[in-house]
Order: sequence, then structure tokens, then C-alpha cells
Amino acid sequence: MAVTNFTPLLGLALPTTGDLSGTWGATVNTAITDLLDDAVAGTVSLTTDANTTLTTTNGADNQARNAIILCTGARTAIRTITAPAQSKLYVIINATSGGYGVKIVGAGPTTGITVLAGTQTMVGWNGTDFVVIASGDLVGPASSTDNAITRFDSTTGKLVQNSLVTVADDGAIVAPQVGSIIPFYYANQAAFPSAATYHGALAHSHADGAMYFAHSSVWVRILDNGGPLGTPSSGVATNLTGLPLTTGVTGTLPVVNGGTGTTTPSIVAGTNVTVSGTWPNQTVNSTASSSGTVTSVAATVPSIFSIAGSPITTSGTLAMTYSGTALPVANGGTSLTTLTANNVILGNGTSAPSFVAPSTNGNVLTSNGTTWTSAPSAGGSSVLLESAQTVSSNYVVTVATNALAVGPVTINSGISVSVGTGQKWLVLN
Repeated sequence: MAVTNFTPLLGLALPTTGDLSGTWGATVNTAITDLLDDAVAGTVSLTTDANTTLTTTNGADNQARNAIILCTGARTAIRTITAPAQSKLYVIINATSGGYGVKIVGAGPTTGITVLAGTQTMVGWNGTDFVVIASGDLVGPASSTDNAITRFDSTTGKLVQNSLVTVADDGAIVAPQVGSIIPFYYANQAAFPSAATYHGALAHSHADGAMYFAHSSVWVRILDNGGPLGTPSSGVATNLTGLPLTTGVTGTLPVVNGGTGTTTPSIVAGTNVTVSGTWPNQTVNSTASSSGTVTSVAATVPSIFSIAGSPITTSGTLAMTYSGTALPVANGGTSLTTLTANNVILGNGTSAPSFVAPSTNGNVLTSNGTTWTSAPSAGGSSVLLESAQTVSSNYVVTVATNALAVGPVTINSGISVSVGTGQKWLVLN
């Protein structure tokens, strides 16, 4: 007789009295012993890049009965393994490439558990879904500090180590004195948490560029030395710079602090003084007619002069004489104290002038186009008048005069002689 009953979870044979006459051994081996071997230590390998529903049979090999599900090969997305929605433990080993997880769910489907690439996890059925029972690779130190925060060692995510930061049972955090980076960033004050709930907390408002601390259910701005002051509700201000007096100061400054003690000052008339108008447009006039007394009079003069008798404290005379220092050209002088007799003075801007000496008897002042020099005349003597036969440079007859030359006279190419209206140039040949 054939077996007709099987266990509900693993599908093992349940022979009844009278079953398996002469075939008991074969049925026990194939429908019970071999299947128990799979259920306790068997492995099913899933290599395809696709979702998989584990096969289920009674009294014969199937995928769902195995204890271990080994996923290998490349994956291009997270792939789902659907198992029977019943009591069962599985060890899921995700040894696939591509960086994608594998997800085991119960038939239905249920939410399930995702096993990341390169990791392994033991899952079990809790009556409604598969949940994590245990996962491997997490390695920690032999001992640790009580209440210490666990931190990862290296980048594998599998090693943890002790830390120097502790969290007490009441939530107090204690850390060593090192340079820690703890941002307290919020976009603006509207994003701050409740100051009443987090008394003593710090927060940075990016919009205001300032730090705040929570106290008495309000956020209080922390003053920035050299930065924006804001509007403090109270306090003593010292050493303020750049404070606008018209908009940043209110109240009346007392006289003892250098003020007037009033917001409406007014000038009061005194002896021989009258005041007209109203503040701030008041005019002060003197009504005294008598002369006063000068207690000291001193005089200063330019360096070309000397002053004697200064200062006068009672009575006296101030005597001013030349000091012998030359008057500068810029002030209308020559910058010189002596002038050479019979020399011709040539201007030199604001510097001292230069001079041209008479030199040889009969010399005349001659221009070279830039300055003047003393040079012999073009020719002649006290008896004879000589004139050049060639005009080699442009010549203009002096206004209101006539010119005389003895010819022949040659005017070079490109050279001109200009004779004004009403003037004459006579050439004797």
C-alpha cells in the first residue's frame, strides 16, 4: 500500500499501520531520511537573475525544504524569493555580484526581509512574516566601557569597537576634550526646535548668521564680539564702535558723561551778550562797546624777513627787517641775493634764473631756437654793413620796420622771407 499522509511543514511521509508492506525501507530512506537531511542541512542554489518561487512537494525533494538558500551569480536588481508562508528557518547567503540584495517573502506576499549583497542572515517565520533571527560577520572587542557608544572599525560594516563617548542611563552624554565637529545648523529661527523642550540647547540660524541658546522657553541670541549686535533686551554696553547716533541711541546723555542733560538745549544770554532765534538756529551778538586787553601778541614772518620784539606781553614795537634770504621765484623774486652787473637775465620756470654775459665787444643776443646766447653779429663793422648772400632759414621782417640787403641774395629751397603789409624789403644789386 502507498503512503497517503505527510507532515504539514516538511512534507515527510507518515506511514500508517498496514502501509508499505515490503517497501518500508525505500520509503523511509527517500520520503523521510533524505528529506530530513535537506531540512536540517541541505542547500538550494539560486543562480538566475530573476524572482524565484521555491518549489514545494510532499514526500519528494523540493527547494523550500532546504535549510540554506545560496544565491550566486550576477544580479541587475533586487530579486525576490517566495517561500511557503509557514513555520521554517532559513539561512540566506547573498554571494551575488552587482551589489543588489535578495529579498525573502512569504507567499501572499508578505513584507519580507532583504539580505544585502555580500552578507548572510538567518530568518524565521513569526506567524505572519519572515523576520531576522540572526546575521553574521559582526565582530567586537573582548571588552568595552560601560555605557560607551559603539562605533564601526574600518569600512566593512562588520567590525565594531569601543569608544570614549558614553551615554548614561539618564541620557547624559560625556565625551573627551578633543576638537569635535558638531553642526547646530538651521535655515532660520522658524526651524528651531522648542526652547521649552530643549532647555540649554544651541542652534545656529543661517539666515541671521548668529548662534542662539534655549533658556526660559525662548531662544536667546549669543552676542558676537565684533559682529552684529541684534536687539538685546537688557545689558551694559561698553566699547561700542560704529553705532549710528541717530538710530542706534535713545535717551538723554547726562552732563557728567559729556552730554547736555537735556534733549532741547538752548544758549542763554549773559553780560554784554544777546541771543536771538531758537535752537538749533541761535545767533549770539556782543553788546560791549569798551576795548579789551591783549595779554600777548606774537608775529611770524616769511624767511626773507626777520622780526624783533615778538612776543609783546605788555607794550612794545614789532620791528621787521630783511633777513638776507632771497625771495623765491614762486613768490615773485629771483631766488638770488645778488645779480651780476650788465648780464641779461633768462627765465627758468620756478627755479633760479640763468644769465647771459656780454662777452666780446660787438656781440649780439642770438637765439638758437631754444635759448639766447652772446655771439658775434652776422657781419660788418662800425664803417661797413655786411649782409649774408643766402637766406637759409625762414625770416619774418619785424613789424613796423623795413629791411635792407645787398644783393645778390639767394633764398634756399623751402625757405621764405615774410614782409608785412606796409613794409618794404630793399635789395641793392
